[in-house]
Amino acid sequence: MSDLRIRPIRSIPVSNRRRVTFDVPITEVVQGYNLRFEVQISGSAMYSLLSDWYRQLVQNINFNASSSLRTTVGRLKTGSGISFINESTLLRGVSPYLWSDVDFNDYYTFPRQVIFDIPIDFESLHTQNRRMSLLNTRELSSAQFTIDMNDINELSANPAMPSTGMDMDGVIEVYAREFIDDQAKALQYSLSRRDLIEQAVSSSNQNMQIDLRRGFVTRGILVHAFNRESMAIIPNDQIIRSITLNVNREIKHSMTWDALKNINKNDYGITCPAGTAYLDLIADGQLDGLVNTALFQDVSLTLDVNGGATNVIQLYPSELIMPGL
Repeated sequence: MSDLRIRPIRSIPVSNRRRVTFDVPITEVVQGYNLRFEVQISGSAMYSLLSDWYRQLVQNINFNASSSLRTTVGRLKTGSGISFINESTLLRGVSPYLWSDVDFNDYYTFPRQVIFDIPIDFESLHTQNRRMSLLNTRELSSAQFTIDMNDINELSANPAMPSTGMDMDGVIEVYAREFIDDQAKALQYSLSRRDLIEQAVSSSNQNMQIDLRRGFVTRGILVHAFNRESMAIIPNDQIIRSITLNVNREIKHSMTWDALKNINKNDYGITCPAGTAYLDLIADGQLDGLVNTALFQDVSLTLDVNGGATNVIQLYPSELIMPGL
């Protein structure tokens, strides 16, 4: 039995619209990191805020690493804060920690404190060997987070009515979930990678093609459909009507958007967040459904979409970098 410990490794100040960059220790085998944001929000009133504004305080997260053993290692994790929260909610079947000393629907009481977690996972959830993709930091020469905070004044459901004079400051408490025993350190792991492909959807199209980058093994794709208003993301389940995964121009998976969300609910036991679904290539924990994109000339999605001036689709392929690549 491996010994798992959770320990604090960094405390980083953050504020409104600020970018922070920090290294993480290179010592143990990491199951994942928990980013706990403890922020104080001040001002007079927030107008027409998004219903999930507190989940969009983090604009973007990047985790970069370099390895002497695998030259393809670089940007291992990337995405908006809300995309990491939604993916964790689906695959773990429970929403990450969230707390405030004031009701989230109260837009007039200030100052207020908000605390929320964003998990950054490396383990392979819903597989028979969840530990096959742990991050052995001892093979890395560097490992670094870059985090961009949003402007709380821009998180409005009505772009014509942004808030003004709002401010935010606080800290990120960074925790590492680590296996510290010699047995875990002696094993060789695949590396868990999360890519980002973004596509504007300005016009309706029954056959919109999005190519997936090739070179790694794909285990699933988080699909996020939304309207972008300034810095705000407004989830929208009406943008995608159907989704098809093609491998060498042969259909591997094909279903309506509603069907995919229902499959997710049955598989993970939780209703999909708005505008979000996960195309999982793992069946009953088995790995035979994975797609090694390096072996095929064409790996793509075909989407039937409704267009709109602010419609956007983001794809987050979950990939494995196998040993030796």
